[in-house]
Amino acid sequence: MREALWLAERGRGHTKLNPLVGALVVKDGVIRSRGYHAFFGGPHAEIVALKRAGRAANGATLYVTLEPCSTQGKTPPCTEAIIQSGIKKVVIGSFDPNPQHHKRGVRILRKNNIAVSVGLLKNEIKKQNEAFFTRMSKKRPFVTVKMAQSLDGKSATRTGDSQWISGITSRTGVHQLRKNVDAVLVGKQTVLYDDPSLTVRFVSSTKNPARVILDTQGEIPLTKKVFHYATRDQVIIVVSKKVSSRKIALYQKKGISVIQAPLYRQKIDVAFVLKRLVDFHIGTVLVEGGGNVAASFFERKLVDKMFLFCAPLIIGGMHAPTSVEGNGVACIKKAIRFRNVSYSKSGNDYLFEGYPIY
Repeated sequence: MREALWLAERGRGHTKLNPLVGALVVKDGVIRSRGYHAFFGGPHAEIVALKRAGRAANGATLYVTLEPCSTQGKTPPCTEAIIQSGIKKVVIGSFDPNPQHHKRGVRILRKNNIAVSVGLLKNEIKKQNEAFFTRMSKKRPFVTVKMAQSLDGKSATRTGDSQWISGITSRTGVHQLRKNVDAVLVGKQTVLYDDPSLTVRFVSSTKNPARVILDTQGEIPLTKKVFHYATRDQVIIVVSKKVSSRKIALYQKKGISVIQAPLYRQKIDVAFVLKRLVDFHIGTVLVEGGGNVAASFFERKLVDKMFLFCAPLIIGGMHAPTSVEGNGVACIKKAIRFRNVSYSKSGNDYLFEGYPIY
């Protein structure tokens, strides 16, 4: 099962709305085949492993990290393939949280005289698939906020200069985060001040995440780097419903997708945006900036995980922007606290990782 868990990880960043799943066919104590879900819309891990095993699957045991699917989706149900293969036992890491599949696959297999056990390494598997489990329970993409700040909490100087607060090791870590998500989301100010491309660099990758930009009035010049190669990589701009159809047509002509969103307290309604991003097959979102955008997600209790890179420098300045802005809380008792907190060294910086408690 640990090897299946390792195999599943190979699909990270490519399965979109689907979970990470690994599978092995074992017979007479020997691993006969391996498989993992490699990309969204592609064959599931069980199917890959069974096809590679061929006749050796007859009478064998199938180890799979997540409960096999039992309904027709983009691919046929895995339970049917398992039954037809002659597999005699299935060892499952965790039940599928999808209500359509939850425990249904296990019942079907047992009804067809296949022995089933569930729960081996379930905590590790749920951790690996935390984004998928969250999507199933909250019906929206898994949201990670990434921030880089100085020791005094500043994300830029009073003039807006922010390159570079964190060191090269931390910046490389950010690109690894980008590699593993479906979309990177920023606000207008980040694009105007930093002119980022929001692509994956420094680490090996076969794709770039979709780039999502919040721009209420549709004011960002199309010459900015984030709009480059919009016909090759998915770029989505989110504007208010007041932006003209002429402007929207201009975006679309450039290969840019458009979401027209309602406002919430004079800002783009980020809860609405998340639900719309599912239509683009986006299951994981990395929010990178800036402080007001981060505040919009925290204030709506939409942040599932946070990565905070803290650099050993002092910026100062009462007008210098901070990592999280917005209105903030009125008293410490209402501050957002975190669970499962961990710290690690990132070059000369420190990386804080945790899950907000709402």
